[in-house]
Amino acid sequence: MDYKNISQQVVNVHEQLRLEWPHLKHIAIGFYEAETDELHLFTNPAGTGSTLVQYKRPLSLLPAVESIAKNKTPEIIDGLSLFSDIDDPSDHIINTYFRSCFTVPMSQQNGQLLGFIFFDASEREFFTKPIRDHLTVYTRLIGSMIMSSILPLKMLQAAVVMTQKMTRFKDEETANHIARVAHYSRMIAEYLAKTHNLSEEFINYILLYAPLHDIGKVGIPDHILLKPGRLDADEYSIMQTHVLKGVEIIDILLSSFDLSDYDHTQMLRNITGYHHERLNGTGYPYNLKGLEIPIESRIVAVADVFDAMSNPRPYHKGRSIEETFDYLHSKSGVLFDPDCIQALLERKEEVYEIRKVFLPDTYPL
Repeated sequence: MDYKNISQQVVNVHEQLRLEWPHLKHIAIGFYEAETDELHLFTNPAGTGSTLVQYKRPLSLLPAVESIAKNKTPEIIDGLSLFSDIDDPSDHIINTYFRSCFTVPMSQQNGQLLGFIFFDASEREFFTKPIRDHLTVYTRLIGSMIMSSILPLKMLQAAVVMTQKMTRFKDEETANHIARVAHYSRMIAEYLAKTHNLSEEFINYILLYAPLHDIGKVGIPDHILLKPGRLDADEYSIMQTHVLKGVEIIDILLSSFDLSDYDHTQMLRNITGYHHERLNGTGYPYNLKGLEIPIESRIVAVADVFDAMSNPRPYHKGRSIEETFDYLHSKSGVLFDPDCIQALLERKEEVYEIRKVFLPDTYPL
């Protein structure tokens, strides 16, 4: 999804509306992630010089918004308490600017919740019926902009899900692995955002693209992919080909959906093609070293190895979380990006939360 373009379009709409209603201080777009029940909010309040881009909360902790989602109808929330718990230096924005909110749910074509449009005003009881009727036109406009942006990626995701299911028939744990790797990757990217100048777009795309890192394994024979033991040299060479096979599959999918030039698709190729490269050049398939490896690939590499080592596989029982942390720490700066490893170490609690969401009941935490 082109988050940057959507954000700019929303800002443009907001500027038009503020000419008529100066008290309309903010339009925010919240995207809902059903797997984790999280609401991700972005776009910034006009004239405040601050942003709510990094704000995310479980929808279940926002009962007023959750009610709107269930009823599927727009509602007004006065004395805005929706985001009063934001732990951020810009807390004062909430108290200073937001007194009323007109919240409009957005649904996908299949009826599933996509997210919300939040119109925030600095006056209580601001959203009279004439204003709400007028805003309805703009909600359709914003919704159309969002859908036109996400539709190509929705088609791509559908094709990817189908491909992943082919692998899942062989290995049920694959689905949980790719989900955990995606969320670990986003967590690491969030931690590195300031020090590595990573945008919110980057963070959202890495969540979208990280699950595809091992898509090439659909081309690996079952007797190798599911072998209950260590691979011999020939088998390991064949297993390594999943990287190049994955890039081929990605290029076919991008070409089929006319997305080859779509924003951030090079990130997708980098994740798929370089997530087995290592800082000291001992990785594959290109033996890249250090900063030759793109940051998104270094992020997914750490997330992938952490998850693969800390969970059972056909060829090993899985190490404990602490043993896995110790291993990664010992290889920090040698095989893996030290900043990415530090991100995991600093956010252990979130690591455990992700495991709880995407871990079969039969696995120990």
